[in-house]
Amino acid sequence: MEVTIDKNAWLFSVIAGILLLIIGLLMVALKQDSLEIILMIAGVLAIIVGALRFYGAFTAKDTVGMVIAALIIAVGIVLVVMPNLVSDVLMIILAIGLFLFGLITLLEGLKDRGQGTIALLFPVLIGALFIVIGIYALLNLDDTADIVMIIIGAIIALSGAIDIVRGAKLKGLF
Repeated sequence: MEVTIDKNAWLFSVIAGILLLIIGLLMVALKQDSLEIILMIAGVLAIIVGALRFYGAFTAKDTVGMVIAALIIAVGIVLVVMPNLVSDVLMIILAIGLFLFGLITLLEGLKDRGQGTIALLFPVLIGALFIVIGIYALLNLDDTADIVMIIIGAIIALSGAIDIVRGAKLKGLF
C-alpha cells in the first residue's frame, strides 16, 4: 500500500503553525483579556447559531426548538455583554474543582495510612497543595485567569512551533 502526501501539506502545516504561534503568543501577552475576547467571539457565534436555529424552528413550527434557540441567543448575549462575569464564574468553577481535588486527594491519602510513610506523605502533600492553590485561585480570580491563559497560550504556541517544524521537515528543509 502506497502512502501519498499532498505536495502542499508542508505549506498548510507552516501556515497553521504560524497562526497557532501568533494566537498562543497573543494569549500569553493579553492574559485574561484574551479569555474575554474568546468569550465574546463565542457569544457572537452563539447568537448567529441561535438565530439560524430559531429561524429553522420557526419555519417548522417547532416550539421546543424555538425555546432552545432563544436560550442559545440569550447565552450568546451574556457572553458578549458580560465576558468578565463569565470569566469570573469559570475561574470560580476551576478554583472549586482544584480545592475539591485537593480535599479528595488529602482524604484518600489519610485513609490509606497502612501503606507506609511515602504512600501517606505524597497524597497528603499533593492534596494540601491543591487545597492551597484552590483557595488562592478563589481569592484571586484575575490572577487565576491570567495564569490559565498563559498556560493555554504557551501550549498553543508550542503546538504552532511544532507544526512549523513539521512543515519544514515535509518540505525537506531538515
